[in-house]
Amino acid sequence: MSFDKQQNQKTNRQIKLASRPTGEPKAENFDMVTSDIPSPNNNEMLLRTVYLSLDPYMRGRMSDAKSYADPLEVGDVMMGGWNGCPSR
Repeated sequence: MSFDKQQNQKTNRQIKLASRPTGEPKAENFDMVTSDIPSPNNNEMLLRTVYLSLDPYMRGRMSDAKSYADPLEVGDVMMGGWNGCPSR
C-alpha cells in the first residue's frame, strides 16, 4: 500500500479493515479507499490530519473476540488518535 503516490490536497484517503487478521496483520487485511474531500456544512469544520497514531489496542479492535473495546466490523475505517501537533 503506497500513500505518497495518491497524496494530494483534493483526495480523502481511508484505510478500511478488509478481513480479520489471523496472526500478524498483513497488507491484504486492509483496503485503501479514496474519495473526494467533503465540504463542511454550517457549524462544521474540515480538518486535515497530518499525524495519526495507530495504537497497539487496535489489534484487539480488528478481532471479534470479547474485549474492553468494541470490535470493528469488516469494512469499517481503521480508527486512530490524534496526539497533538509539533511546533512549526
